[in-house]
Amino acid sequence: GDGSKIRFWLDNWLLDEALKDIYPRLFMVSAQKEEVISAMGFLEENSWHWNLVWRRQLFQWEYDQVEDMLNLLEAVILSNDSNDKLCVDRRPGDSVGVERGGYSKG
Repeated sequence: GDGSKIRFWLDNWLLDEALKDIYPRLFMVSAQKEEVISAMGFLEENSWHWNLVWRRQLFQWEYDQVEDMLNLLEAVILSNDSNDKLCVDRRPGDSVGVERGGYSKG
């Protein structure tokens, strides 16, 4: 898939809520509010690199939120060889019934 169907901030693709609701301050300062996942980074040597663009310089506490969000995004697996799909991945150490969502293009 080309990642053109799921919007990074607006759709519920990573957890039970949209990223705009989990990180409202980051959403507010994002210059990419409407972008789909494929427009939020690039694939280089089989590795996905997020390229988040902000409307202004972030404050230190906002950088802390970015780091937290990037840690969540580490579970995301992107590839170009199949259609976009949503999947769920239960992590070791999660409480029973708690699931982490993920986006897969492969």
